[in-house]
Amino acid sequence: MSSPAATETAPTAPGRTIVLAIGIGLALAAAGGAALSFLAPPPPGPKLDTLGTLPAFELTDQTGKTFGLNELRGKVWIADFVFTRCPGICPLLTERMRKIQTRAGELGTDVQLVSISVDPAFDTPTVLTGYMAKHKADASNWHFLTGGIDAIQTVVTDGFKEVLERDHTKGPDDFMSIVHGGHFVVVDRAGHIRDYVDSGSLDAVDVALRDAKSLLREK
Repeated sequence: MSSPAATETAPTAPGRTIVLAIGIGLALAAAGGAALSFLAPPPPGPKLDTLGTLPAFELTDQTGKTFGLNELRGKVWIADFVFTRCPGICPLLTERMRKIQTRAGELGTDVQLVSISVDPAFDTPTVLTGYMAKHKADASNWHFLTGGIDAIQTVVTDGFKEVLERDHTKGPDDFMSIVHGGHFVVVDRAGHIRDYVDSGSLDAVDVALRDAKSLLREK
């Protein structure tokens, strides 16, 4: 027969109970804090000032239709400047713009993308359509624009304040003489330029998307 002492539960020291309770509480608080941190939205970017106002313009899109500032009113949009024969920065610009389009899919058509050709003599609507297919560009909210050389020059340099230079002593087939800016230009619903994003920076896609989302929240 066993003794009564053998059937009793050993008492827990009060000090140990308090330590365990505190430890569990801290663990739960840490877990809760981690969950809240995970669920919290990323901090907003810096306030975007108005850097300029785009004048009205009309160019031609890849379908041959007139497309310009009027078609973009009420939308947040991101523009860049490329040409299909470009051997330099343009493939990178287009690839990063495609990443912007993919990641902005949740925003629907509220964010538009615009690529303006700086070699319009060669980049006809048909050529631009082929270029879009090659780069898997979705035409639902990405527009490739061309037009007259003078109209393109005015839009790029006077409107967007971007560089566009070419050697006029050479013929239109000498595309190697074209020098153009490499920014993503972020524009708000009213046609105001709000940011210039260096397309060559490692976080260019992140910054452009952050800017666009910030402008969507504006009244």
